[in-house]
Amino acid sequence: MGKHLLVTVSEDGSALKGIQFIQGFFEHREALHLTLFYTAPKPRMVWIDGEFFEAMSEFDHTVHQVRKVGRKSLDAALALLAECGFSDGQVNSRLRLREVSTAKDILGEGEKKQYDAIVLGRRGAHRLQELVEASVTEQLLDRQLTVPLWICREPAPGRRNVLLCLDGSEASLRMVDHVGCMLADEPVHGLSLLHVSGNGLFTAASTASIYAQAREILVQNGVDESRINEVHVEPASVSGAIIAEVRAGNYAVVATGSAGRGPLGRAFLGSVVRDLMARLTGAVLWVSA
Repeated sequence: MGKHLLVTVSEDGSALKGIQFIQGFFEHREALHLTLFYTAPKPRMVWIDGEFFEAMSEFDHTVHQVRKVGRKSLDAALALLAECGFSDGQVNSRLRLREVSTAKDILGEGEKKQYDAIVLGRRGAHRLQELVEASVTEQLLDRQLTVPLWICREPAPGRRNVLLCLDGSEASLRMVDHVGCMLADEPVHGLSLLHVSGNGLFTAASTASIYAQAREILVQNGVDESRINEVHVEPASVSGAIIAEVRAGNYAVVATGSAGRGPLGRAFLGSVVRDLMARLTGAVLWVSA
């Protein structure tokens, strides 16, 4: 089954972290198709009376320069992918002048096409975090975050396995399905199910049901049940428990819903994801709404 990823690229070399993660994480890379996406800053059109053509000439020159920078960044990413063994048929690139903001343009591009995930490097993750914390409303999250995000801040090479965080919400279940689709044919990775059941919010029966539902979705996607295990913790801090487990298990990926409507509530889980975006190191964060 093909997997189409939108990989964001910028002039910052850290944007290549996403490519390095993909190369190191997937063994069956022949099933991957990558679209490299660069959104260039659009210069302002400014002129005064009688100087229209001079202003247009300056505008065109500036556009040419920002496109040149973008093309250089895309070429560097294409060269890295070629070194990693990706064929020309697996990769294409898109360069677009910024329309709204970097983060919103990335999310907008992700909505237009049938991408399986949007891959962000450290700089893209920083811009997205600013967007989430500063201006994204509940409505914007509902309508725009329709594609899972892979946030690659500082992925450590050589890691394996996925920590799949569960809370019983629809967003959490969508992430389970995403993980199953992406990793069914990657048996090198084990899947650890983590449900933080402390604070009296869940009964033993509801916790067991959450684990069973996740297992069922993964198996339906073709994941062998022998690859799935469960992690049980009861701490006060959800994000603290996740980070502690990542350190103990040396996971490559933490996968979670972004803003669930389950017993934890939307705002609570949203704060957990923001905390993980700020504190998680070594592992890549996969997020779905």
